Amino acid sequence: MVNEDVVIQNHEIRFATVDMGATEKEIREQLLQVLKFSLGIYSTEGQHEIKNREDSP
Repeated sequence: MVNEDVVIQNHEIRFATVDMGATEKEIREQLLQVLKFSLGIYSTEGQHEIKNREDSP
């Protein structure tokens, strides 16, 4: 799975892939990961960290 973003000329561009050959549960988990990353919510060893995207370098 790819879930990346880049800023080019002050515009954020995000691209992600989901393995459509995976099980329904795995596809759902991958889609939720994409959403969490987009919203700035990261999972770290069972804990959730909310990142303010405006503070990103």
